[in-house]
Amino acid sequence: MAEDQPTTMEVDLTEPGTEEVATAQPAQLAPLALNLLSTIKAAQAQNGLRHDDYMRYRKHCTSRLQSLYKALKMQHGRTKYQKRKLDVHNVTDVRHLHVLLFSAERAWAAAMELKKEAELKAGGPSGGADPRKRHHAIGRLGKAVYWAGELCRCAAARADARGHLEAEAHAAWLAGSFLLEKESDWGLALAKFTRAKKLWQELAKATPDLEGQSLCLAQIEAMEPNIRYCSYRLERAGKGGAPPDAAELAALAEGGEGGAPGMALLQSKLAALAAEAQQAAAASTSYLEWLGSRHPVRHERVRLALSQAADFADKVDKVMDTDGGDALEARLALYDRAVNALAEAKSHVRNAVKGLAGPDSEAQFRELEALEGAVEGLRLQRALERCEAHLAHTRGRFAAGLQRLALGKKIKDKERQARPEEVVRLLDSLSRGLEELADLGARLGGRAGEELHDAAAARIAAARAERTYHVAHTLLAAAASDGKEASASSSGGGGKALEAWALFTRAQERATAAAAALSALPGDSAAAAVLLRGRPGLLAELEEQGRQAAAYK
Repeated sequence: MAEDQPTTMEVDLTEPGTEEVATAQPAQLAPLALNLLSTIKAAQAQNGLRHDDYMRYRKHCTSRLQSLYKALKMQHGRTKYQKRKLDVHNVTDVRHLHVLLFSAERAWAAAMELKKEAELKAGGPSGGADPRKRHHAIGRLGKAVYWAGELCRCAAARADARGHLEAEAHAAWLAGSFLLEKESDWGLALAKFTRAKKLWQELAKATPDLEGQSLCLAQIEAMEPNIRYCSYRLERAGKGGAPPDAAELAALAEGGEGGAPGMALLQSKLAALAAEAQQAAAASTSYLEWLGSRHPVRHERVRLALSQAADFADKVDKVMDTDGGDALEARLALYDRAVNALAEAKSHVRNAVKGLAGPDSEAQFRELEALEGAVEGLRLQRALERCEAHLAHTRGRFAAGLQRLALGKKIKDKERQARPEEVVRLLDSLSRGLEELADLGARLGGRAGEELHDAAAARIAAARAERTYHVAHTLLAAAASDGKEASASSSGGGGKALEAWALFTRAQERATAAAAALSALPGDSAAAAVLLRGRPGLLAELEEQGRQAAAYK
């Protein structure tokens, strides 16, 4: 197969040949964003490695290389093979670095494919691998190490700090895997794995987004078995002696005494990358403010969902608040979309919590937990605003119907008259939302949580008072209907009228108590901005409701 002959598609990096030396580029060139880890993980996930199909991934790397060669005009001739030189001076596009990256990935995939075939032919991993295929696999791993080293050399000069460090970590991991398969130098293999682990740990700390952190931590977790196995072999070879010191392993990984300057350079790049990550995080981090607290939003999906919810909330304010049914339906639809967007944001926050790992996971968990509570509170607040808008419209239709009946006019448009049962159903929905908000305040705790709980409890009392008033109207309408029927007994209508009278009395008492509870709440609290923005109007409604209940008595 043509794919089994990788040398026909490789770029010669060692021999200059007869190619003209590329002209030097200007000294100041913008560093290239390599994004090594996310690039290879996306390619592996989409091309077979979810099912350990290394052949499919190798073919994908070959196809990707052919596309890169064509796009970069690096073809190797039509009839006679011509070597193409790719050096640091020729790297002007990130695709040049991708040529080296996918060359290494293709060689690694070929090695893993050969290793898998050797184990299957021998009857399993414990039955001994085919020596010929094993030797071939080691050779392909060596080629992968070579390409990874060339990538490091070019990335050090042309890639950004993160790209260079990712290339260094990737090369160290491949070198450790190569030595592990050769079983020749366990100390150097352990040193390479330790170096890669250290680099991935530092990169995870310097990564502002949670997805990048999870990728780095997954690389560390995948290396742990190899590190333990190398330590075991070293201890066994030393007959129970102490494992090598961490400083000795770092020096060994750097190549002896000459490793100190290289390690110092990497440390300086790590420090610069951490500073850049902090600046980028500060610039890109948005904040969600609720109950007087600002919560940082670092996850891109959460930020997008919150932005959509804010856009829908702004559109609600632009819709005219009229008595028309079309305007009401438009407002309710926008509220529904805002609530759904906030529910999606909450789901993304929970997914981010599940992916937490590493030494800083506890602080991140507390931050995400507070953000989840704020998103949930904002979702409940938008749901309450939706219910209040629907309730105000339905209450207005019911009051208009009562006024026409009081004037002795017939109701021509029955669809515009609301029955008291409709108002009762909306009040029940409002009470359930307020109860959820009160429970959230109890879970949050602190002064803000207590104020939210008290404000929600006062609003629940007001909703129950209004519910009692409209239930009394339901019984009063039923008593009037029974009184008109000649076949109905007089006791039935009178009994419902007495129940209505008792409920009007209770509604008056509850309205007075609810108004007193609302008036006692502080107006400058954070909870007042959430639940008590229309307190003067609500107090006026309770007062009017009490007068009407007394009149019906």
